[in-house]
Amino acid sequence: MIHKRRGSKYYSYKFMYRGELYSESTRQSNAKVAKEIEAAKRAELAKGEVGIFERKSIPNLKEFCDKWFSPRISGTVGDFIKQKTWDDFYKTGINALLAFEPFASARLDDIDTELIGRFATYRHAQGEKGKSVNTVNSNLRVLRRILNKAVEWHNPKKVVFLLDKTPAFDLLKGANKRDRVVTFKEEAAYLDKARINSAVLADFASRQFDTAMRPEEGYRLRWEAIAWDGGLYGEGVLRIRHGKTDAARREVPISPRVQEILRARWDAAGKPQQGWVWSNPDTHSGHVEPSTFKKIHAKSCKQAKISPFVLHEARNTSLTRLGCSGCDAWTLARIAGHQKIQMSMTYVHSQYMEGAGWWGQWWEGRKSGGRPKGPAAGAEIRYTENLENGTGERRAVTTM
Repeated sequence: MIHKRRGSKYYSYKFMYRGELYSESTRQSNAKVAKEIEAAKRAELAKGEVGIFERKSIPNLKEFCDKWFSPRISGTVGDFIKQKTWDDFYKTGINALLAFEPFASARLDDIDTELIGRFATYRHAQGEKGKSVNTVNSNLRVLRRILNKAVEWHNPKKVVFLLDKTPAFDLLKGANKRDRVVTFKEEAAYLDKARINSAVLADFASRQFDTAMRPEEGYRLRWEAIAWDGGLYGEGVLRIRHGKTDAARREVPISPRVQEILRARWDAAGKPQQGWVWSNPDTHSGHVEPSTFKKIHAKSCKQAKISPFVLHEARNTSLTRLGCSGCDAWTLARIAGHQKIQMSMTYVHSQYMEGAGWWGQWWEGRKSGGRPKGPAAGAEIRYTENLENGTGERRAVTTM
């Protein structure tokens, strides 16, 4: 039905469709024209219900990236993603996708497995030596993210026609995976050299080997995120409150070695209540970055006479040891911050021959409900609930 709202010269339509109310001004003062607009709206909804709509209303990949994806995703920089992630991953990936003309001009619903395969072949052969499989797969991950967002924002009821289903496609085989497991002997040799070259690197790497945190989570670790006895079983934990998924926001147990390292750094820093644990005034962020350790890490590997590894492989090493402890997949997933349990299943019942390291002691203590042994009690950072403003936020206080 159409009607005039009080004080308005224009007719508005108002009707129910599939249990949802639709009400909007037609911007028309002629009743006959207003009824035609209402009828057109009903027909449009009916067509969208069965997937019938004008193809010309669907943007091509370039239009969608320029008008939808890039503005919305770049707007989350600082909240959900870092500037570096946007520049190095998203922006680079979008530029690579749009540089392939058949992609740039293709409507979203015309992008299929065959076209994606053509892009992968073109991208892999690009350059004098060709792009690596990892580079191509990085671009394909950006494409998958773009198409998933097109499906998420597709809303025929609101006359937003983007994409109703993403095409299924796989990443290229043969990518270099960061799945190396560093042996205890290699770890000891590396840490000895790293300690000589940079005490900060040695401490940071030790935390990586013992906590299975992502390097990025380690860089952004803050003092207020540390609780020496705040875990479920009274053990010390690191509370990670940032990440792109809910699973990434979690609590990670602290080993005795990491407790000693963090306590020493806390004392040396004057027992701060907040701020970066791994501060670095030479970076824009104020904390250490990958570039901080890049050269000195490579130097330490060379001096230790071990095969080079990236710091992310220290996380893989730690998770492998945790899996060897006998812990279940759900516990491992919570510690690792995995969003899908399938990722954690690869570590459970690990056949790592050297054993679980400190994780074995932690898991035995967890099963018995006990508390793993740690350094002697001293000045501690404890968490208390801040209920004064009703936010339930935690704040750190010092106790002796």
